Amino acid sequence: SLFYFFALIVPFLFLIFLIIKKKYIFSIVSLILIVFMSLYPYFFVKNYSEDHFFDEKPLIISGRISEIKQNDSGMGIILTEVKISNEKNKFLLSGNVYAFLTLDLTYNENASVGNNFTFESTITPRRILNAYNEIDSFILKNNVKYYVNGEISNPTFIKGNKYLDEIIKEKNQKLLISNLGEMKGNIAFALLYGEKGEIDLDTMKIFKYSGVVHIFAVSGLHVAIIVTLIYWFLKKVKVSDKLILIITTLFLLFFCYLCSFSAPVVRATIMSLTLLFSKIIFRKNDYLTSISFAGLIILSLNPLSLFDAGFQMSFVAVFGILIFSDLIKKVIKKIKNNFLSRAVSLTLISIATQISLLPILAKYYSYYSTWSLFFNVLTLPIFAIFYPILFVINLICLSLNFLSFLYFLPNALLTVIIFINTLVFYFPNAITKIYYCGNFITFLYYISIFLISKFIMLKQKTKIIISTLSFAISFSLFIIFSLPLISNKNNLSINTKSIETSSAIISTSNNKFFLINPLVSDYGLNNVSKELNAKRIAKLDGIIFTFNKKFEAVKLKKFLNEHNTTIYLPKKHYAINNLKQMNYKVEQIDYNTKRKVLDSLSIEFLFIDNFFGTILTLDNYTYIELSPTQIDSYENFEGFIYSRLDFNFDCAKIYNVTNLSENKKNDKIDYFKRVIKSKKYVFI
Repeated sequence: SLFYFFALIVPFLFLIFLIIKKKYIFSIVSLILIVFMSLYPYFFVKNYSEDHFFDEKPLIISGRISEIKQNDSGMGIILTEVKISNEKNKFLLSGNVYAFLTLDLTYNENASVGNNFTFESTITPRRILNAYNEIDSFILKNNVKYYVNGEISNPTFIKGNKYLDEIIKEKNQKLLISNLGEMKGNIAFALLYGEKGEIDLDTMKIFKYSGVVHIFAVSGLHVAIIVTLIYWFLKKVKVSDKLILIITTLFLLFFCYLCSFSAPVVRATIMSLTLLFSKIIFRKNDYLTSISFAGLIILSLNPLSLFDAGFQMSFVAVFGILIFSDLIKKVIKKIKNNFLSRAVSLTLISIATQISLLPILAKYYSYYSTWSLFFNVLTLPIFAIFYPILFVINLICLSLNFLSFLYFLPNALLTVIIFINTLVFYFPNAITKIYYCGNFITFLYYISIFLISKFIMLKQKTKIIISTLSFAISFSLFIIFSLPLISNKNNLSINTKSIETSSAIISTSNNKFFLINPLVSDYGLNNVSKELNAKRIAKLDGIIFTFNKKFEAVKLKKFLNEHNTTIYLPKKHYAINNLKQMNYKVEQIDYNTKRKVLDSLSIEFLFIDNFFGTILTLDNYTYIELSPTQIDSYENFEGFIYSRLDFNFDCAKIYNVTNLSENKKNDKIDYFKRVIKSKKYVFI
């Protein structure tokens, strides 16, 4: 509601101003903009708030593979033109579907962009506003309305037709891999088009830890290099400025199309074209106006882009550079050596970018690369040479394949870039964990930066005092809330915002933390990570799966790579072998046997008459998790409870209550409360 209000009040006030000034043509344009900004977000958001009911039975899902996001566990795919059917109905969905394919399906050569994919599974509706009251950038960017949340069965791939951009990118990717090798070929492909889906997790970790991962987001640096190349070449062949603008515009629009019109590319394109246009009309280019104009166009087409991480980082980084631009110019003017001045310029721009992006990195990624500045200073000068060479050679070799030997030069430079960033693993504390950076802290932080700029017309002394005070408060709060939690008492907490965040967390008096029964899916584990960050938990000492619940072990890989921990499972659980093959620590516990994990914590996995459950004892505090969906009747359940569980619980958590019968949900809840004696209940 606040977003709607502020999004509409500015153009509405501007409309009044235009009418008073009798600027009627601009008044009409402004009115159209207001109507568009009112209606478009309404219908766009409404598309994500419609709920379709799906039972637990698998559905037949069919769609076109439009995008693939590869990782070591398998690959995530986005399906468009989706059709879903069951035994009775067939209907067309308005949103896309996201599914995760495990390694056995990944190796199918037909699991590629453009082909049609049909399979059976269960799906979950996804709303654009997640359980944390945040707009989900992934859903927004890809128009994903449903996630596949079950095992995929009966997969069928059918050859389909690729679009023009897919044909070009597929040909280009094969060319790069054949000449640079798989790892470097995928890196080069990502640097050209911003698609990181094919880069493995270990390679991405190198650039993530060194803080140079931003080079994979095609934005201002990439577009500036491309525009400089085009402008230099066309000037050499004596092309007029007007024709240069037309050719550059057409080329950049096509480049935006290949990069899926991502916000950073569109922003950089608009700013570059504004700069070229200002040369033609003999006007001085104003970067603040250019970036504001770019933002206005993007937000007019999709107002909710304001909440996209890529949009925010792209614009904030440029604003940061603009704010510190005068200071950077003053420093550079004092340096006489041309090469040294450029190196210092890149360094200062990198510092300005890092300073401006700190709160956004904290919010979206919950970490900060400690040695980012050092590795940016080493990498960016080489990248500034590497990228234009790669771009030109790649453009030539796409048409003249026999010149592929020219790739030896970008290959050598890319090897140097990878080697430099690999050195980050020899540096201590490469990643600084950030747990919390709220809106108030972010607001104060940006106020302190913006006040020192030339855009604020206040006395210098006043600006310095307010800026210093704002920065001191924001940074102090930032440090306080970024300290990891130290537990000195036994505690159990359960987040019940949604099924994806319903995991329980046990903390003990000796500062140990255990995660209980996380939902094993990309979406579920992502929400669990957010919950751990919100609670400022730095290290997990164990993950306990509370009953013989099926899950795909490979889906845990990314999560376990971030949390070096022990997994506690019932003996003979089918995922144990897979987890051990991936070299993760697994503790097997016999059914109906109490196992002491710590002096204060014990686990007992229950399995009686095809019924699963778990009792966790934390000192004298007893917590039970039950999954009664596999029993045949209430009588079996009551018999189990009265014969085996003859004591009261402090907390009982029961899954899938509504699947036991066709009675009303409240009746079932009342039933369980009568049978299971507990002080507190959680029903999932």
